[in-house]
Amino acid sequence: METRVRTLVVEDDRATRMLLEDWVRTRPELELCPWSAADGEEGMRLIRDWQPQLVLLDLIMPQCSGISLLRELERDPPPVRPRILVLSKVGSELIVDQVLSMGVDFYLRKPVNLSELGNLVDLLICRIPQQEPVLRGQAWEILAEMGAQSEWKGSLCAALAAECLAGHIGERLMKELYYAAIRESGGTYQSVDKNIRDLVHQLHQKGAASYQRIVKSDTRPSNRAFLRAVAREIERRTGLKSSES
Repeated sequence: METRVRTLVVEDDRATRMLLEDWVRTRPELELCPWSAADGEEGMRLIRDWQPQLVLLDLIMPQCSGISLLRELERDPPPVRPRILVLSKVGSELIVDQVLSMGVDFYLRKPVNLSELGNLVDLLICRIPQQEPVLRGQAWEILAEMGAQSEWKGSLCAALAAECLAGHIGERLMKELYYAAIRESGGTYQSVDKNIRDLVHQLHQKGAASYQRIVKSDTRPSNRAFLRAVAREIERRTGLKSSES
């Protein structure tokens, strides 16, 4: 049997903490730590005691906040740093960027959609298999044909996101697609979104024949529409069947 991922909940609201604990118990690949934490100080102690691989972390808590916990992790990291998923009502982009720069793997707004949380945890603990090697490079080839340069930040982000989407059109959320780019580029959700948007703008202005054939739009497409078009082209070239109906 595969090793289960030890998971710690750090949340001051009792009802939310119990909801997350119950949700963790329903996931066969997760193992709930014997204790949960109601503030950042207790959370830091439990991280050192139980060495979880995954932490579900609230930000706004009395006495010691989630941000204080993240600062302590930066100052004195444990031997193995856990994956950290922030669940918070705070929606400020400045706060989101701040915590992502402190090593948080992803940021979800409350109220938490448990289905979305499950999809994201699948990505955080790498349960979704890597694409076959034939897909790696297909996105780069397609983007190059459209006129993208390999040194453009958006090229890496779009290639990773399109490869993640290929074969799963209709299933995966934008956050899931961006996570692959965040993980490999070292950026934030906002920076990945902007880099892909800038790439689409540049390619739309160039208007290469390959771009027009694949995107099929007279107006500049959204990031999602662009990635779907590239993913469909990957599927066409590799014979990969999409989940899209």
